Amino acid sequence: MREQSERRKIEAKGTFPEIHCSLDDSLNITGWNNGFIKATGYSSEQLSGMNFLNFFKKEEYQTVSNSINLKNSQETFDCPVLSKGGQETIFRFSVVTIFSAGGSSTLINGVELKNIIANYY
Repeated sequence: MREQSERRKIEAKGTFPEIHCSLDDSLNITGWNNGFIKATGYSSEQLSGMNFLNFFKKEEYQTVSNSINLKNSQETFDCPVLSKGGQETIFRFSVVTIFSAGGSSTLINGVELKNIIANYY
């Protein structure tokens, strides 16, 4: 019975609505998925060139910036995202920064924290 429960949890993991985006060195958004559009309430045209910090309260800027700008290659943090309409949704973000001779590229994946809690606790 326990094996079946664990298997369902693992299978459910792939069904979480996720947000994905990529950032340049200045934290401007360079790419995103439909989940990011849905979570933020902005259209693709509006998202183009927006700064990632625009989706957080000012008091969260330092936490978000520090998590993204670390020189190690991976970081995880929890933070509420502000939608265009002002709604807050807490996401757990995973950040991976890829360094190359031409600069760096940051890839961000986020899962709504309530989905993690509901399925794992």
